[in-house]
Amino acid sequence: MTTSVTIITSDNNTFFIPREAAMISNILASSLEDEDEDEDQQYPLPLTFEKLRPVVDFLIEYSKRPYDSDFINGKLDNKEYQFYIDFVNRSFKELYLIAETANFLDATPLYNILLAKMSQLTKNKTIEQLSVIVDIPMDKISTRSEEDLESSYPWVKQLLDSN
Repeated sequence: MTTSVTIITSDNNTFFIPREAAMISNILASSLEDEDEDEDQQYPLPLTFEKLRPVVDFLIEYSKRPYDSDFINGKLDNKEYQFYIDFVNRSFKELYLIAETANFLDATPLYNILLAKMSQLTKNKTIEQLSVIVDIPMDKISTRSEEDLESSYPWVKQLLDSN
């Protein structure tokens, strides 16, 4: 029985990860289910080593010690989950790039923790604060007026007025 899976990156690097870790990704799991477990399982992915590295680290840790829903539901500072706390302690841009890879691989536990942290970082922020967090200069952010938005999307105003 094969206990590891070989992932080959687009820049020709290789990851050897435990089968249990690979199974967390629904994309990899669907491929693994179709394979004989005794065969050497190699999967080329259109992702670079740099993009895949944090995802592989997460999958390996999660396969050993998954977090529970309380951790995601507003308790992202529980010291019992130090790996996950350190993992999401990144810039918004880094979190976003990892989330793209997690989404591509359909790695739901990773995607969930990233979205929770990104939500935490952006909650109750002004447009100016968000501009800094997401690293988009204010002059690149649309300044459409409220009237413009209401005329383009009248259903939003109607919905808000009805509540």
